[in-house]
Amino acid sequence: MFILFPLEVCIFTHRLDYQQIGRAGRDGREAECTMYCNSADFDKYKNDFYLGGLSSEARANQEMSIESLRTYSMSDEACRRAELLKFFEETPSFGERCGTCDTCVARSMHSDDIERDFADNGARLILYVISILNGKQGISNLDKILRGNKIESYRYSSPYIDHDVVKERVNDMKSKMTGYKKRVPVTYFTKDLLPALVNRGFVEVQSQSVQVNGRTNSWSGYRLSMAGHGVLQSGPIVLPVPASIREYEKEQQEKIQKSLDDLKKMGADTDQIPKHELEEGDGTVFKAIRTWYNYLDLLQRNGRTTRIDELEDLRIRIDAWRMDVAAKYRIAPADAMPDHTLLSVAYAAASIKDGRMEKESLLAAGVRSGGIDDLVSAINEWINVHKETVDSVEESSKSGCAMIIPNEPFNPKKAWEYFVYKPQKKTGLAAWESSYDRFTAGEHPQTIAMTPLSGRPIQVNTVFGHVFDGM
Repeated sequence: MFILFPLEVCIFTHRLDYQQIGRAGRDGREAECTMYCNSADFDKYKNDFYLGGLSSEARANQEMSIESLRTYSMSDEACRRAELLKFFEETPSFGERCGTCDTCVARSMHSDDIERDFADNGARLILYVISILNGKQGISNLDKILRGNKIESYRYSSPYIDHDVVKERVNDMKSKMTGYKKRVPVTYFTKDLLPALVNRGFVEVQSQSVQVNGRTNSWSGYRLSMAGHGVLQSGPIVLPVPASIREYEKEQQEKIQKSLDDLKKMGADTDQIPKHELEEGDGTVFKAIRTWYNYLDLLQRNGRTTRIDELEDLRIRIDAWRMDVAAKYRIAPADAMPDHTLLSVAYAAASIKDGRMEKESLLAAGVRSGGIDDLVSAINEWINVHKETVDSVEESSKSGCAMIIPNEPFNPKKAWEYFVYKPQKKTGLAAWESSYDRFTAGEHPQTIAMTPLSGRPIQVNTVFGHVFDGM
């Protein structure tokens, strides 16, 4: 029997790795050997369960071997075949590069993108998180801070470090990351970038241990090196591009392209989306177009063609106003009102069930063109003609369960006892919180619907729901 695809698990010495690799390709056919691991995996092999019966000298030697294997496994630079031979004090006959291991293949495929400056795309953020800790903390506590969770105060490097300040700094640094890297999972920092920072000498790894019920538990603590401190505030942080990051980028690019293809099929003009938003798959223009056409697609799939015609009538009315303003002031239609703003206004206006569009709401949403009174009239005329009946209100009236709202200002003394605050990972706020805060600060629900924090237009009724959730 010949093994073509060895899968390595629980490998903690070079010799075991070499042995498993040797099982493949014995018939001369091409074989692929894969090791699944992350940096934390190697720490558990330093516990008493594996090393407890060794002498101090033998244990120290074994721990050095484990660290050597960690470096060999986590590196995205060195040729793995060459490094393995060097460990056994053999000189590779092929030179520095075998040309067939994953790192050699990656260098060949991405010869123009072997290294990047990751300073503003996560590297400086992970250095900042490590810098505020006491040098004894492992990946789990790094993950907690990156997620915005609290950790015990003794884990920080100073008792004066404030969690809220740290959380704000982390969110700010994440928001400044470019492209779709703003949406990366926490593993991007601790499992993709951290090993590269260690291998390049920006971060030092120090073995930590504690006695628990007579047994020694070991883990790796991270602290900044002199080089890490040197780039903590500014300067490039050039690292090899990990294969996992390339895979993530490929997945994101495929998702963005699929979204664009879907929009084109629905009739959207994607040429108006700025280049940087196309690269990121995100942004105000992208979200406005996607929200409008996804809504039309939903109506189409539900057979609500009459409503689609009504919405097209609304869009035409707003566009006609825009063309009149452009002709009157001799400006381009997009200067009178950009296409994405037109769709955001139309989406919000279409959700007004009772009442009318307010001029102040449009002004607050950024509509600055002359003749705005005519725009308000055009929208309100459409609302009066195509006003929809709110089914949910009718049903509640029939059942006798209509909501009773007090006339006086409502100011609860404390939160509902069963309330659970669930902030979103991306913003650090609950889904309702931004709308509620803006409403209590005096902003009109229509303005909030057209310009929400996420950048994606929402319905006015959604804003009302957010306000009630906040109350």
